[in-house]
Amino acid sequence: SLNIGYGRTGGVNGVEVSGLIGVNQGVANGLQVNGLLSIVHKVNGIQVNGLAGGADAVYGLQVNGLGGVVADFKGIQINGLLGLTNKFTGVQLSTVNIANKVSGLQLGVVNINRETRGLQIGIVNINRDKMDGLPIGLVNIAKYNRYSQWELFSSDIVNIGASYKLGTRKFYNIYSIGYNFFEDQLFSAGFGFGSNWTIDKNNKYQFQPELVNYTYFPTDFEDMRYTSATQLKLGFVRSFGKVGIFFAPSIYLSVMDKKEGVYGYKISPIKAFPTKENSGNKIAVGLGYTFGINLR
Repeated sequence: SLNIGYGRTGGVNGVEVSGLIGVNQGVANGLQVNGLLSIVHKVNGIQVNGLAGGADAVYGLQVNGLGGVVADFKGIQINGLLGLTNKFTGVQLSTVNIANKVSGLQLGVVNINRETRGLQIGIVNINRDKMDGLPIGLVNIAKYNRYSQWELFSSDIVNIGASYKLGTRKFYNIYSIGYNFFEDQLFSAGFGFGSNWTIDKNNKYQFQPELVNYTYFPTDFEDMRYTSATQLKLGFVRSFGKVGIFFAPSIYLSVMDKKEGVYGYKISPIKAFPTKENSGNKIAVGLGYTFGINLR
């Protein structure tokens, strides 16, 4: 089917090309290319739309310059702006993904679903009902299996600090602020990821690995010298209801830029391993600790 502007068919087996709009009342099997948009009952194969595509069902590959609206999708969907589906199985890549039920991989700036099974990657991930998988982003919100926790802690590289953890128990984000006074007086801001695993039947003991990156600033915000530390914590938690105490042996990797002959700031009273220095920065590895309390 070759349509200069608008094409309307009962169905296609093979290839359909429309300059502007392609409409199929039945099934499109094969390849369909539309300069502007398509309205199809069902697609088995590949569909490419310059602007948008709408269908009851798509099984295969759909590429839309702006967005796609599909009731039942199995395969790969790529949208420049918006992907809107009821039931999706496969891989969905859009600036904004909105779905009722998703099984597979969803990649976008914003992902909003009712139920998700699989991997969700975005800046903001929102699951309004159930999250059975792994959400990875700056902000992860799950309504029913939500993991939310406040933490007060002390460590060698952040002498006193507070963190907020948000996401799911399998994977959550960590937002942290702190203050150092053992060596240089510094403020710190941190962001990281973590996971919480129960290691007994009564959920009193948990293993909690976390990875957090901290950036340091002098308290007067003058003489700024770039210093950051990435800390891996292997924490063990003892819970008492909604309150828990924890201790975490840790290892960190710090990067300090050189300014006026001085490398960064002193962030830990514990001496690091021999460091690697060059003309621009210094890299150090050290062992340390973290302990504190958390509140859920």
